[in-house]
Amino acid sequence: MQKVCAGTFTGVPGSYCTITVSDLTEIPANASRVYYDEPHPLPIGTVAFLDSKIVLYIGPGNWAAGRCTVDYSTGLGLCTVSDGTGTLAGFSARFDVRIDYATGVTYWDGTYSFSPLPAR
Repeated sequence: MQKVCAGTFTGVPGSYCTITVSDLTEIPANASRVYYDEPHPLPIGTVAFLDSKIVLYIGPGNWAAGRCTVDYSTGLGLCTVSDGTGTLAGFSARFDVRIDYATGVTYWDGTYSFSPLPAR
């Protein structure tokens, strides 16, 4: 997956990025967003990290919860998603993060699975 944050990720809670490329039919490109609850950089020593709860939002009633941590000095990090509702019920994922600072594109590459859950 790829996402772009230009103009919508402001560093305050509620900032978001838009998924622009997706190989998962459950997460449609240009209609899905990743919202950040705690996007302010967290200083650890001399390095700034993003460490935030996230909501992968597909549409009303269709979302999944997770967490992302990214080292801003390298542009590398990790996002995990543990479960969701609607079309993302039972979704879990582990994505390696790579920010391309030259293009502004963030890449999420990893594994995911769906485990059937009772209707919610």
